Amino acid sequence: MIASSSDEEDVDEAGDVDEHTQELLSIYQRGEQTFSTTSAPSPSVSPSLHTPSPTLSVVSEATLQEQQEDDERRERLQLYIFVLRCIAYPFNARQPTDMARRHARVSKQDLVKIKQRFEDFLKGDTKIASDEAFYNAVRAYFDIFICSERVQKMVISGGCSSNDFREVFKTMIEKRVRSLPEIDGISKETVLSSWMAKNDAIFRGEDDPKKGPRIAASAASELILSKEQLYEMFQTILGVKKYEHQILFNACQLDSADEQAACIRRELHGRCKAIVDQRKRLPGFIHKDMETLFVEEQQAAINQLMGNLESQPVTKGSSDSKYSMPFTRIKGPQHTISIVEVAVDDVDSAVSKSDVMLNFTIEVIVKEAKGLKSLPPMKIVYCTMEVIIKPIPGGSEQPELYDVVTPKAGDKIQLKIAVKMDKPVNLKKCGMIYVQGKTVWKKWKKRFFVLVQVSHYTFAMCSYREKSAEPTEMMHLEGYTVDYCEAVSGEEHKGGKFFFKAVKEGDQVFFATDEELERQIWVNKLYTATGQSHKPVAPNLSAISVQPHSSNSLTRLQGDHDRARKHGLEDLIQADPNNFNHHVLFEKLQHLTLTHRLNDSYSCLGWFSPGHVFVLDEYCARYGVRGCHGQLCYLSDLLDRAEAGVMIDPTLLHYSFAFWASHVHGNRPDGLGTITVDEKNWFEEIKIRLWNLLAFQITRFRYSFPFGRPEGALKATLSLFERVMMKDISTPVPPEEFRKEIRSCLHQAALVNYTRVSAYAKIEESSGDHVPPETILNDIMHLAELCIDLLHQNEEHHSEALAWVSDLMVEHQEMFWSLFTVDMDAALAAQLPDTWESFQLFQLLNEYLCDDTNLNRGKFHRHLRDVFAPLVIRYIDLMESSIAQSLHKGFQKENWIPLRDGCRASEDLFWKLTVLQQFIAELNWPDEVLASHLMKRLKLMASDMVQSCVKRTKAAFDKWLKQTSFSLELLVPGTVCVMLNVVIQAKKQYRYHSDVNIFLKDVIQEMFSSFISKNPGTDLEDYYLNFVKLNLEVFRDSLKDEKMKKQLIKDWYTSIITKICDWLSDRMNMALHQYQVQTLLTIAAELPQFVNEDLSSSRAIYSRTYKTMFSRLRMEDAMLKGESIYGAEDPSYAGEDGEDDGQETESSDEEALIRLETGN
Repeated sequence: MIASSSDEEDVDEAGDVDEHTQELLSIYQRGEQTFSTTSAPSPSVSPSLHTPSPTLSVVSEATLQEQQEDDERRERLQLYIFVLRCIAYPFNARQPTDMARRHARVSKQDLVKIKQRFEDFLKGDTKIASDEAFYNAVRAYFDIFICSERVQKMVISGGCSSNDFREVFKTMIEKRVRSLPEIDGISKETVLSSWMAKNDAIFRGEDDPKKGPRIAASAASELILSKEQLYEMFQTILGVKKYEHQILFNACQLDSADEQAACIRRELHGRCKAIVDQRKRLPGFIHKDMETLFVEEQQAAINQLMGNLESQPVTKGSSDSKYSMPFTRIKGPQHTISIVEVAVDDVDSAVSKSDVMLNFTIEVIVKEAKGLKSLPPMKIVYCTMEVIIKPIPGGSEQPELYDVVTPKAGDKIQLKIAVKMDKPVNLKKCGMIYVQGKTVWKKWKKRFFVLVQVSHYTFAMCSYREKSAEPTEMMHLEGYTVDYCEAVSGEEHKGGKFFFKAVKEGDQVFFATDEELERQIWVNKLYTATGQSHKPVAPNLSAISVQPHSSNSLTRLQGDHDRARKHGLEDLIQADPNNFNHHVLFEKLQHLTLTHRLNDSYSCLGWFSPGHVFVLDEYCARYGVRGCHGQLCYLSDLLDRAEAGVMIDPTLLHYSFAFWASHVHGNRPDGLGTITVDEKNWFEEIKIRLWNLLAFQITRFRYSFPFGRPEGALKATLSLFERVMMKDISTPVPPEEFRKEIRSCLHQAALVNYTRVSAYAKIEESSGDHVPPETILNDIMHLAELCIDLLHQNEEHHSEALAWVSDLMVEHQEMFWSLFTVDMDAALAAQLPDTWESFQLFQLLNEYLCDDTNLNRGKFHRHLRDVFAPLVIRYIDLMESSIAQSLHKGFQKENWIPLRDGCRASEDLFWKLTVLQQFIAELNWPDEVLASHLMKRLKLMASDMVQSCVKRTKAAFDKWLKQTSFSLELLVPGTVCVMLNVVIQAKKQYRYHSDVNIFLKDVIQEMFSSFISKNPGTDLEDYYLNFVKLNLEVFRDSLKDEKMKKQLIKDWYTSIITKICDWLSDRMNMALHQYQVQTLLTIAAELPQFVNEDLSSSRAIYSRTYKTMFSRLRMEDAMLKGESIYGAEDPSYAGEDGEDDGQETESSDEEALIRLETGN
């Protein structure tokens, strides 16, 4: 940093400052550095020095504040003048066109509107079509993102854009859309696009459908700005009023390219002289040899500027349009300075006559002729003439009368001729003036002179004779100084009234004009051409010498200066730029520009717009601000904003820091650069601040980069943190050292995240003796849900950025859950003994941990298992005891009233066994050994309970058998069917133990045979058939299990047929009585009709036993009737000849039980 002079030094250099002023300045210290000078302070720098200061006793605080505000205003106006010149005539920088597009920033007012629009949609107050899936997605987006406190803070930080809202919604709905069922003809991409379009419509609002296109158009205008837009932008940045801009614009002659180029030449000339003065008071550098390098850098920068100025095309002196100066640019690198030591005097100054060749276009128009004889109106006259007129380039184009040379005694003829002679671009001034010099124009004589611009740095004063295209003599104006002078006496200097001269070491040329205004024009033109620092001041002469018909350009210019003087701006305009510390001024300009940028309608994250970049780069190049110093100021300013909570792009911080780090370590691509001691110390301070800021942001990554926005910011922060940790630019940080820092940050992040989420859940308020255990448990459940949601969001939005430290993220999550463990253990300890509501907490946490491969069976998972294992075992013990007691008491009071598939006691038993088994299965116990033990124990317990249930049911069934007398009037009561249902229901349970299945099979077989083996007596067939029919109906209505119902009916039917067949077989050699034949034949004919709807298989109904029995009865019946046994046809049976599609599979009870248990 170039050291600036202090206020005390300024006071010492000002000889006319009184004692009171010095005392006042020693007390009043400005908040910001004002203009520092390299020589004696200019009046424009410290205007207060020229105003007598009152004594301290009368100086009030209001006066000091007013003075401070006036100094601040004048400083900004001075800075604005420099910026105006950069914009008006740029020759170093350009507006970049490859910068990333910035999206519209969402302000606090915008966020309120967005919330209202989404609330209107959710209430159904919009016309946007929606289905349930989209509505649910918007509801989740609204609750999780839009209403989040982190989004509000992101909006306040200025880092939230409309694109962030859109991308977060897209991220949240992608999983939802992928999980939707397929719809014929509609792809998932189509659904996603439709949802995004609807979201855009909601976000934009129905009241302003064209808002989006307008934003896009304004974003396009950010790419490149016109001069008018740049002027307006920096008026806003520096707080300059419109009328002040207009005064400064006119007084600085910003519409004159010649004046701006001359101003640049004067600045460069002053900087060349300042290099010599700076050798005596250079700032302190980190190395002694950098002093020489600093001078070389300054010389190279000046040579670069000269080369850039020379590369600009020569244009007209003034443009037709107010701001029509085109943006012409050099094609070299913007920030690279080649260290080529070329002295200013070494520039080739030779100018040949061919360099000053002028081309003119002359147009002669004859408007009118006088003195010609009368001619017919339609007569066309052809004539040839030689026009001898002496026009001046840029002269009057008004037609004038000229006499025509005619033969002797001819008529006088006059022609009105208008002569238009274009002024060449490189001709700046021409006219007849007197001149005398030492080496050229040695004789005092009036000659026609032309001031020719060869290039931006080369001008020549040329004299011409009539009808000569080449100059007779010429003078290169390099090194000359032009000024007014007194009239030169002597006979040889007759002619010419108003004198001026051009002086150079060893040479002196006198000029004279006939008019004062003409002299002023020539002096101003030559002053512009020479690039001298001294501005000639015209002597006060009588206004009579100024001709009213002369050009009004000087008059207008004088009026502009008068207006500037009236508003106190003339001293600012005339101030020499080389007398200012532009490093300090640029720091202020860059600070104000960044403030303006961060407050505009774009989410810039600290990046300048193309217009900002152009003006700042042009200012640095033109006024000698070292690029490294500008970058250091920029980095410090960005760091200040980031520490204040403003969202700054870490990539931008990385670029700026990497530039300075390479500069400090001497690894810049363009070679070694100078570094002052102050800059080195400042950079080290910035490095420490940046380290702390990045550690702070990584520790609070969830809140510094909410929902992963800005995109890629967290990943860039980690990369920058690694770069900051590097001791030099070429040696990478040891991986373990970097991981150690990241581990520390993530451990702190776990504490920060848990502290905030527990504070949100108000978990501290639920602790204490006065809080009911149920409330404590509910609060810890709510906290667990919040913790799981937090980690899910971290995984969704930050996992990609933290992927390269994924193992450290696992440690972060374990640390997070270890903090939760303290509150969880305290909440469980507050619960009453033998209460089981806490199992919901276990299921919630265990399900999350099992799904996470990194946390599954981790430290917290093991702790969770160890805490709940005794509770689970205790719960099973109590449930086993409770079920046993319930079973005993239930069957004691059982009245065998049907309830669903069994009785009250059995339903209660099987429900409890099912619920208990489901509960253990849903626990998904993480320890395989204990999980296997629990399932085995449940099976054994259920086996015992089922056996006990069936035994008690069988005992009740046997009791009924003993108390019941079987006859044809017997109707099986519903209680017996309930008993059968209970046993069948027990058989339908899962296989708990092989002994249970064998036991159940035996019980069912025994109960079925109890019905089948009973003989109702020897009553008539109608009574018996009625007995069978009624009991079959009871079985159909009361038995719940269809398969067992059919099995019982089949066995009963088969038993009856078999008994009849066996009875007939015992009487093969005996003739039957007619009554016996008739009774059995009726039973054999009617019985199949009773079981036809239960036994769908005809083979089961008309079996071989049935056919044998029925044939014998038909034969006996025919013999009794005296019919021929050979004439009787064999009866046909349904399904006898055809294939039975519904063939009954006579499977065993065990096979049926196996199918039930396997779910087939």
